[in-house]
Amino acid sequence: MTSRDLRDPVTSPDPVTSPAGIVDDLRRLAIVVAPTSVPRVVPTDPDDNHELAAARAGQVDLIDSGDKRDLLPLGSYQGIDIVTAREAISRLETRGETPVLSTPLHSPTPLPAQRFSPTSFI
Repeated sequence: MTSRDLRDPVTSPDPVTSPAGIVDDLRRLAIVVAPTSVPRVVPTDPDDNHELAAARAGQVDLIDSGDKRDLLPLGSYQGIDIVTAREAISRLETRGETPVLSTPLHSPTPLPAQRFSPTSFI
């Protein structure tokens, strides 16, 4: 093991940043949805259509995306705003909420229950 391995979140033995720790946290925070249909809204990237279907099925408030080519230009989908991460954080702060991802996901201390609604974002 090298000093680089200790800093690399993919190879780090530290459970805070290990792949297994990240997956555990995602399982704890995630709500699994099963869309009944997948719209054909984004012809250039069919995977984006699955994101839109999951957002609709999960009844999210907004979609946080960095996709400048396909999703962000839509602006919204069926009343669900599509915004950048910066805009999503700004909206949380405006509502007086602290974004969960501003702290390490895998934390030895449980996150406060009122940090955010897990169905708010995709």
